[in-house]
Amino acid sequence: STERMSYYTANYQAPYRYNTTSYLEPQGDPSTDPATAAANTTDYVTFCIDCHTSTSNSVWSTTLNRWLRPIDWSIEKHGNGSADGAVSLNSPYSSTLDNKVLSCLDCHEPHGAPNVVLIRKEVNGDTLGAITTIAQTDCSFPYDTNKEIAYLCDRCHRDDYEFTTTCYENRYYIIHHDSASGDPFWTGGSCGSCHSGGGSDCTAERNTQNCNCCHYHGSTYTYEATTWRTF
Repeated sequence: STERMSYYTANYQAPYRYNTTSYLEPQGDPSTDPATAAANTTDYVTFCIDCHTSTSNSVWSTTLNRWLRPIDWSIEKHGNGSADGAVSLNSPYSSTLDNKVLSCLDCHEPHGAPNVVLIRKEVNGDTLGAITTIAQTDCSFPYDTNKEIAYLCDRCHRDDYEFTTTCYENRYYIIHHDSASGDPFWTGGSCGSCHSGGGSDCTAERNTQNCNCCHYHGSTYTYEATTWRTF
């Protein structure tokens, strides 16, 4: 069949199978070759965006009480879009700008999942903490400090603790505000414009923002007349 991720794109990188850092999904055999995994993974992107599309269909969620956000996989960073300047990722994903692509089912389980928006209970080799809520879609006051969604983000993106063990787990000061990460980091405005509490480094007691305030399907951010994608 041609309905495989290897036919959709040459850049698909499968995540690790549950409870291993050696074998890739879907079959979890001894091969860690991304091309083999891509050839054995159904092209879920084409399947899912037949409905979750930015051009023709709208899907209403009774659970979220809103229309689901349309997905344009051709430009999203988790799709065929490019990262901005640098990325800091966990294995098997490379922290080079090689434009890797995800399959929708790397993070979602359409047959049912214990987390909201059908987020899988395990991603990239390990289980997640419970994700019970999805945030407001902006970072304005009052701040949304529920960071459950970071349980998902942390499976592939490096948190502060993974940069240095003197920092906190499940926080992303270094990625967002420190040049040490190599990522494009935020320098505009004061800390208090987004975070309550005190301090200004990776050990600060400032309240974190919910990742989904700024990072969600279709999200962009504009600052000083420049707009860039944030997902």
